[in-house]
Amino acid sequence: MSKFQIIILGLFSVFIVIGVAIFAFSNSGSGKDRSQTVLWGTIKSSLIEETIKELRLSVDEKINITYVEKSPDSLDSELTEAIAVGRGPDAVILPHNLLYQEREKLLPVSYESFAVRTFKDTFVEAGELFLSPDGILGFPLSIDPLVLYWNRSIFSAAGLARPPTLWEEFYGLVPLLSKRDDTVIKRAAVALGEFRNVLHAKDILSTLLLQAGTPIVSVSGDQPKASLNIRGRGLTPPTDSAVRFYTEFANPLKPAYTWNRSLPDSKSFFLSGDSALYLGLASELGELRDRNPNLNFDVAIAPQAGEGKGVAVFGTVYGIALVRGAKDMPSAIENLALLWGPVGAKKLSDLSGLPPARRDILAVRPENPYQSVFYRSALISSVWLDPNQVETELIFKDLVESVTSGRERLSEAISRANLELDQLF
Repeated sequence: MSKFQIIILGLFSVFIVIGVAIFAFSNSGSGKDRSQTVLWGTIKSSLIEETIKELRLSVDEKINITYVEKSPDSLDSELTEAIAVGRGPDAVILPHNLLYQEREKLLPVSYESFAVRTFKDTFVEAGELFLSPDGILGFPLSIDPLVLYWNRSIFSAAGLARPPTLWEEFYGLVPLLSKRDDTVIKRAAVALGEFRNVLHAKDILSTLLLQAGTPIVSVSGDQPKASLNIRGRGLTPPTDSAVRFYTEFANPLKPAYTWNRSLPDSKSFFLSGDSALYLGLASELGELRDRNPNLNFDVAIAPQAGEGKGVAVFGTVYGIALVRGAKDMPSAIENLALLWGPVGAKKLSDLSGLPPARRDILAVRPENPYQSVFYRSALISSVWLDPNQVETELIFKDLVESVTSGRERLSEAISRANLELDQLF
């Protein structure tokens, strides 16, 4: 870390202590120890515990948080059961795609305690999904953005110096990077077009839709509404353009054909060296390196739509939300504010490898080349209000497979998907 960064974080440490005192709901100057705050989440316990240890040593020795790691598959049911019997946690770390599902269990923080202007100045735009008419449902902690992993050896052998920065470049890359034996794909340029064997297909489609100008879900007041069928400003509806582009790569009749559902999953194919590109998550970096240490790859920002289109990439935002029935709200606020504050967020980012959701930290570009890409991706991350992540996964899957199989026309598949998405609200 540079001397400048050390000075900046030192100042942040002072400011956050002052901020916590102002932010608390009751007088915290009595000198008494805070009561324990029980925090649940799906982040590895070692990461949160090490972050708390750092905060206790460098910022505030009174921080008193007990973290309980939960499985992503059981968090919802366990939280419901615990609240029902009065044994719920004081707070929970939630990905944004569980926010709508869990909203009735969360306790909003009033805007009198933490102003909207302060929230927007502190956290990246994607974090604003946690703002509700009733108050703040959660404080953004970190972001896991979609990024582009690329095989440097394959690109070099093809005489290519860099990965694509625009989606339209994929059309020219397919004949240069793919290898086929008649209909059998020996090497793929990229895994696009299918759904069941393309990991993060929903995130990839979300990125394409958001860049094209489709919000996917629009929120007016407190009433969400599916927006897949908006017309946009162009002659072709933006959703039509995005879905048509995505599915072309699995159409044997198209020049862009490079993927089909008979292949292994997209991550495995990339790790075996048989795919030039892999659209994955920032959180997968360590796994990719561990599973194939000999793979010569690098990472870049996910491709964009080009001039005149929005700059965006889908990312999962994790936030700390207070739970209804929390036993000591003033202590919980003081404890947790240190965790989402600059020192806590920076420490957790360094440990997890994921970029923080705070603007002040993202403004200081890290020296690590991977983290530099992740930080820039976090700044342009965009999200949408997901009513039920399991159900919407199926809706997106049916949308793609209806088009690739020819079961429905593109416009019909989109209209049906929009109706099904709207019904979830």
